[in-house]
This record gives sequence, C-alpha cells and structure tokens, in this order.
Amino acid sequence: MPLTAEAAAILRGLPRTDSPLALRAERGGMLSDMALSAVMRRMEEAEAKAGRAGYLDPVSRRPAVPHGLRASFRQWAAERNRPV
Repeated sequence: MPLTAEAAAILRGLPRTDSPLALRAERGGMLSDMALSAVMRRMEEAEAKAGRAGYLDPVSRRPAVPHGLRASFRQWAAERNRPV
C-alpha cells in the first residue's frame, strides 16, 4: 500500500541528511523505544483531552503501544512477502 499524499509530503519536507533513516533521534541514529513510547503517550493524552476515543486496540480497548506498531508492521510485511 503506498503512502497517502499527506504522509509523502511530510517525508519530503524533512531535512535531508546522510542518514538512511527518515525518522531519527535528535543526536542521530534510531529513535529509542522510550522516545516512541513518549510520543504515543502524548498523542493518546491529546486525543483524550479533545474528547476523542484515541488510538485503542480494537480487541483489548487499551491504548496503542510501540510493540503493537512493530507487530502490525511485521504482519503487514509478511502478508506481502516483504523483508523486514
């Protein structure tokens, strides 16, 4: 599945560097699990503050976490015979 036009525009707007990573840590390298956890927690808090349901697991109804993103991506890639 290709990126949405909005997602592609965001990626094109990122500063160019020598890094092959689109999203990297402030000091370079990969984002840590803690950085991703903090972003997801803030997103969930903003959704709750706005009175919206947020990003909940459809089965457990618990807020999304980084492990869920990784697991979802791995499953998506496997279904499409893509290397991870």
